[in-house]
Amino acid sequence: LAKILADGKLVAVTDYNSTSYFIYKGEPMGYQFDMLRDLASYLGVKLELIAENDIEKSFEMLKNGKVDIIANNLTITTQRKLEFSFTTPHGETRQVLVQRIPISSDDDQLIRNPLDLSGKVVYVQRSSASAQRLKNLSEEIGGNIMMVELPNYDADQLIDLVSTGEIDYVVCDETAAQVKAGSLKNLDFETAIGFPQHTAWAVRSSSPEFLKKINTWLDGYLNTAHYRMI
Repeated sequence: LAKILADGKLVAVTDYNSTSYFIYKGEPMGYQFDMLRDLASYLGVKLELIAENDIEKSFEMLKNGKVDIIANNLTITTQRKLEFSFTTPHGETRQVLVQRIPISSDDDQLIRNPLDLSGKVVYVQRSSASAQRLKNLSEEIGGNIMMVELPNYDADQLIDLVSTGEIDYVVCDETAAQVKAGSLKNLDFETAIGFPQHTAWAVRSSSPEFLKKINTWLDGYLNTAHYRMI
């Protein structure tokens, strides 16, 4: 915290997609961007934002001190908590299966039971909560789900590939699927692959004062009309 205040800037990394951070008519926008801008204002510093869709690279940047915070909808997992500290949760999501709706609209052709993913090829964003959930599911059902982790694709791009028929199945956060649902009418997002999970930001475990400052801000911020609008 002291270094951030002394440098006068908050360095954050987030996804570049249609929800977190994007450029529209030359102006930066997005859920994560708006929140980060408000946090920087609260701290009295400038915001320096790095766009990175590879979650593994984002965690490496945080670990190596290249960024101060990962501002994604990160699910809080036991494995991640061993290395990093998470802020007060600001959302909730679950993992869902994205698949094309058959032309005949026959619901029986849609996968509704996760057991039926055995033997199927399913794509996920590398090192994401979706990837971890799919690995666990494959072990739980004793079936071979052929998971393909793509490093440079975010959920938006993977969902688009399902829509165009280039791939058949994607597992991603329900929040990302809901955003795409309005424009991609040929896709189904109704099959849940996991239970609801809290989402939050991540900082280094060696930054307790910074974490405390963020959580103090979030405690009030999440109850404001401004946040609800975002």
